[in-house]
Amino acid sequence: MLYDLLAMDLKGWHPRQDVPQTKALLDQKMQSFSPYEEFWHNCLHDGVRPGGNQLEFSNPTQVYNHLTQSSPKSRVTQQGLGRFLNSVGCEQVRTGSGKEGTQKRAWKFPTLAEARKAWDRRMKTTTDWGDLDAHWSDADIPL
Repeated sequence: MLYDLLAMDLKGWHPRQDVPQTKALLDQKMQSFSPYEEFWHNCLHDGVRPGGNQLEFSNPTQVYNHLTQSSPKSRVTQQGLGRFLNSVGCEQVRTGSGKEGTQKRAWKFPTLAEARKAWDRRMKTTTDWGDLDAHWSDADIPL
């Protein structure tokens, strides 16, 4: 058998190719989520846009506070959160013009449907999110 294995042509093959995407693998991925991934998955599951308001933008400080309240023992930073949000399709923008032309930083989230599709691509799975026409609900209150 060793002779056959040594003689086998493995050119172009890699052990991480074509890994079966099973429920057990998804459970394993979920158990090893970073605090940012866990936070984002919970937002997608609940359909809650943290730090949101009636407009389409979220206050960065409120988003960070929402994260720290949901994972109080984790070491998370605003910079780490920013990098993560960028990686999942959120965009940091400047909004409004107050007195003397000042603008405020804010996060613009993709639609809930887009965010959920992107998450499923990232996790290489298909999640039953329930209502496909759901929209973000806003949360600016503590968890």
